[in-house]
Amino acid sequence: MNTNLLKIKLQKAQLANEDKQILLSAVDSFGEAFANFLSNKIDKFGFEMEKKYILQFVQEAQLAAKVLLQGDSRLYIKLLKESPENGSYDFGLYVLPIVLDIEATSDKRKFSVSPELYNVINQFKVAVFKKLPDSHLISILRSNLLFFLSQIDMVYQLKRRYVFDSADLMDDWGKEYLQALKQNEEILGSGNIMVDGKGMPPFVKNWIQDFISFLPTPVTERSALEEAQYFAKSPNLKVLSVEEKKMLQEVLQLHDWLLHPFATYEEIELAEANQNAEPKVVASSVPPQLRSVPNVQDMLQNKDQRRGFGDITKNVGVINPARTPARQEASATSPTMQPTPQSQSAEPRPPLNPEIERKLAQLRSRVNKSS
Repeated sequence: MNTNLLKIKLQKAQLANEDKQILLSAVDSFGEAFANFLSNKIDKFGFEMEKKYILQFVQEAQLAAKVLLQGDSRLYIKLLKESPENGSYDFGLYVLPIVLDIEATSDKRKFSVSPELYNVINQFKVAVFKKLPDSHLISILRSNLLFFLSQIDMVYQLKRRYVFDSADLMDDWGKEYLQALKQNEEILGSGNIMVDGKGMPPFVKNWIQDFISFLPTPVTERSALEEAQYFAKSPNLKVLSVEEKKMLQEVLQLHDWLLHPFATYEEIELAEANQNAEPKVVASSVPPQLRSVPNVQDMLQNKDQRRGFGDITKNVGVINPARTPARQEASATSPTMQPTPQSQSAEPRPPLNPEIERKLAQLRSRVNKSS
């Protein structure tokens, strides 16, 4: 974003001179993410109604950022904790560009982040995950995946992004995500693993390579039973706890989906209506170097829409006895994921978020025109 053009926009905007000076000062204080945010707001019809809240937010954010860089994170932590529940700040979306700009500044200055602040920043990102820019999502896939897998259904969130990006019209959608995942060096496990006859650190990327080596069958031709054999027979799995095996299952499901990404409008619409895919916030997270593998006891609940891998129980690798022969056959033969059938109900479906309604209407209109 050209900040000079933004400043010209601000000078032309219907604002009091004092308010213009506040926003111009914020443009100089923050970076590209805030400049893009403010430029988009000025261009929108509702700016006249929003400017009061934007001005209030900007002054609070500037003070929090100033004292943060002086070593006092209390105001910044307060802003991050309270904004996702604050409608005046668009439930955290005003704050997101500030967070991104402060992180960029911190990286350049090698600013040290305390475990408490790191935890609060991560929890904030969980709350606004749907709005994280692609560059930030790539960073998560490369270096902070395990924490976010313990908080949200990552495959669903990427499916949602796939649909709203109109990715079915793109040939290379998701390739950068997959590449970042294959570069992930977070530790999963406590000891080295053998990959292609070589001892390797238990990095996420090495677990993915071990899985690929164990199951050379293309992902579109694998059955759930074949995938479960990896958890039952791979010697490397013996070094993992049950919780770590569940986390690895999450990683491999994400990897396989990114190999052949696919989702439908109807699938996302249904999930949003049922509110089954909202982020699940837990009490804490700490930096990777201080963190053990997160507790993921409930991680696989309500995720039957994912394909493959069978159900992992305490006897890892044993297919859940509750799975019927018909379901086993369907899992083994279907190369693509099928949504779980929903029970019939006389109750009306809850209304969708207005943003989602508008986007779906646009997408359906485009599809109808093309057909």
